[in-house]
Formats: sequence, C-alpha cells, structure tokens
Amino acid sequence: MLKVTGIDLFSVGDFEGDADCQVLQLIDHGLGVYKKIVLRGDIVVGVILYGDTSDSAWYLNLVKQKTPIAAIRDRLIFGQTPLAAAA
Repeated sequence: MLKVTGIDLFSVGDFEGDADCQVLQLIDHGLGVYKKIVLRGDIVVGVILYGDTSDSAWYLNLVKQKTPIAAIRDRLIFGQTPLAAAA
C-alpha cells in the first residue's frame, strides 16, 4: 500500500495477467477511483486499487488464500461492503 500526499494506491499479485486471464476494471473519474482485478479462472491473482483502497485487506486475502469467487464474480469489482449488503 502506498500513500503519497492524498493518493491512495494498493497493488498485490499479478496485476498484468496473461492470455489465460480475464481483467475486470472500474474507472470513476468523478470520484477519482480506479480498480483492476485480474482473474485466472475463478481465482483472483492480482489487484490494483487507486483512490479507494478501503477493501485492500479483503482483496489481499482473496489473492493469498486463492478463494474461488464464482458466486460473487459479477459484484467482485464493487468490494466487500456491497457484497455483505446484498447477502
């Protein structure tokens, strides 16, 4: 995690991916938020968060534990809090 004069940045794992990977992205210029999640199958292998890093620990655990995300794939980019609210 990097914090430089009001800029929050988090990255973990393979945030480039390869031919076997799928990339999910969210860009909100108005809020200054960028999220990129790299998936290999149903496993998160890399994440970049810029602007809003509040879910960094959750994404870090998904990468480290190789948690299957098939059941939450369509909401994964929005983070842990919206998933908890939907449950």
